[in-house]
Amino acid sequence: MRAAFLCIFHEVTGLYCPGCGGTRALRFLLHGHPLLSLWYHPLVIYGVFLIIYYCIRAVTALIAKENSSSGSGGAVVRAIALLDRKQKLHRDAPLWGALVLLVINCILKNAILLIAGVDPLP
Repeated sequence: MRAAFLCIFHEVTGLYCPGCGGTRALRFLLHGHPLLSLWYHPLVIYGVFLIIYYCIRAVTALIAKENSSSGSGGAVVRAIALLDRKQKLHRDAPLWGALVLLVINCILKNAILLIAGVDPLP
């Protein structure tokens, strides 16, 4: 499958940039091919899981707020407050995870291209 948008970095250097494959990965994911999506760019799957995680957190926070306003669910409110305190300690962890994925993906794809002479994103 040919990319809809050409990467200028790839066209000039012949190497893959950290974002190469992202559009195709999203397309594969939307068409029901999560493994191909993961191969083309793991950050797409990572992003989907982060969105799901933060949506669940938001819903549980809203439920906890509803329970605390009605006077019940004190244990749930305390648990959410504890999670929020711990979350502040590690709030940058998803960003660092994404950065690590970008770097590993870029190095791996370019190593396959340069060392094996195989185009990993045909």
